Amino acid sequence: MRTHATTARRAGAAALAAAVLAGCASFSPDGGFGPVAGAVREHTGREAAWARTETEREALEARASALLAKGPLSADDAVQVALFNNRGLQAQLAELGLAEADLVQAARLPNPRFTLHRVSDDHHYALERSISFNILSLVTLPLATEVEKRRFEGARQRAAMDVLRLAADTRKAWIDAVAAEEAVRYLRRVRLAADAGAELAARMAKAVHEDSGAVMPVCAWVDGEYGLSGAYLGVEAEIGAGGIRRIVETDLTEAEKALLVEAYEAVKAKQADVKDL
Repeated sequence: MRTHATTARRAGAAALAAAVLAGCASFSPDGGFGPVAGAVREHTGREAAWARTETEREALEARASALLAKGPLSADDAVQVALFNNRGLQAQLAELGLAEADLVQAARLPNPRFTLHRVSDDHHYALERSISFNILSLVTLPLATEVEKRRFEGARQRAAMDVLRLAADTRKAWIDAVAAEEAVRYLRRVRLAADAGAELAARMAKAVHEDSGAVMPVCAWVDGEYGLSGAYLGVEAEIGAGGIRRIVETDLTEAEKALLVEAYEAVKAKQADVKDL
């Protein structure tokens, strides 16, 4: 009986040790995403999010929609929308959860086995009890855990790089889009200026042909008009068969007169530079 009691105590101790070892590893509340989110916040100032449930995914979509509804996006808002609403990124972050699951699994022993046998003969019977577990798994447990820790850290670093790469690509795409829009606006202004120039040229040709004396803006030599002399300025003049008949002085506001004087002085300065060549 003493032998059986000793065996039972040893079996219980072995089972307890296996249970303690099996309980050493557990899942983190954020699936290891905390350091990733911290790195993204540090380098971009934006919030990274990992939607692990349908409710969380819907919440992120709602936040992205709210940003889009504000109107034209800033570069920071564009990055934030991408971090909230990129399905590919969410799929890549799921690999982080798989890596943590492998780490937890590696740190746990296989379940112990408990067996009970009844042995008897004609006059006696006895119960044989035994508990067993994989000794090789116990011996290699530290090494396997260390390997999975490194794999998990590598997965976390890759996740951080994926998020930062998405943020950088989004910011670059936003800059390219804004630059393209500005280029389109510039081309529209150039076209409008060209159309206005073509229209003015047509009006001038018609005024010369018909000797109509139409008043239109031209570049003419001022000789006392507006109190200015000795320079070509953009002013209004009558146009006839011989070209410019006369400069038509219009009533200018103080601000308009100041701009005209400023242009006049700039032209005179350029004339002085040419004389010195």
